Amino acid sequence: MQIEHPFSLGKTGIGLFQSLFKANPDEALSLLRHLIRSLEQPGPQSYSIDLMLAGAAREISPVSSYAWSRGHGPSLLVSKALCALEDWAHDVLDNSGNLTELIEKIADDRPLSGALLLPIVDLVLCHAKLDSPLLHDLLASPELLALDSQRLQHDQLDHKAQSVAR
Repeated sequence: MQIEHPFSLGKTGIGLFQSLFKANPDEALSLLRHLIRSLEQPGPQSYSIDLMLAGAAREISPVSSYAWSRGHGPSLLVSKALCALEDWAHDVLDNSGNLTELIEKIADDRPLSGALLLPIVDLVLCHAKLDSPLLHDLLASPELLALDSQRLQHDQLDHKAQSVAR
């Protein structure tokens, strides 16, 4: 794939990755998975959880990368790519895409990286119906609920920091 125009990370930093996802989602996902795997380091703080997702048992490993899409990781580039993934996925779903199929496409890795889990959680919370098995799978996991509560704390701190900076 070639980009026919000069690129920048744009105002929000996700412009290049948005272009990649719109042009070729499969290649963009492959690149994103490669970038994530290259940064995830097994170590003493690295652990996994098991989660039912779209009717299949998934190992989420490492969960330490869960907050990367919120800028709490080793690479701003990967953070922006994860934001572009979520933005692209919301567009797909807003244009009559199937949530379960999209989640399965994103979660194609085994084990599923924690870095990809947070965008999946956000997509399910935004687009699933209340009786959705996807939503039930996420809410039935005490490990995920504990992990996601930390994300909420980070999001609130980030929001306060942005308010102070203005």
